[in-house]
Amino acid sequence: MEAQTKQRLIAAISSVFDRFNPDQFSEELMLGDIPDWDSMNGINLQMAVESEFSVELKDASLAGTDRVADILRLLRGQGVAV
Repeated sequence: MEAQTKQRLIAAISSVFDRFNPDQFSEELMLGDIPDWDSMNGINLQMAVESEFSVELKDASLAGTDRVADILRLLRGQGVAV
């Protein structure tokens, strides 16, 4: 993963989850392991990712994601260099 993409994704996650520890970030991080993860914050994360990367993900795109790697896959599908 590109360093800039990593930092931008950490920023998006941190903007939604106050208790997120960036030191725990990895592609294999399970989204459900992020403190305060729930479906509403999943929607908020999708909006934060869309804003950070200037992309529009399909409705409920993050609903089927379990890991950071899944978000990267969605971004790659939108033409973002990951």
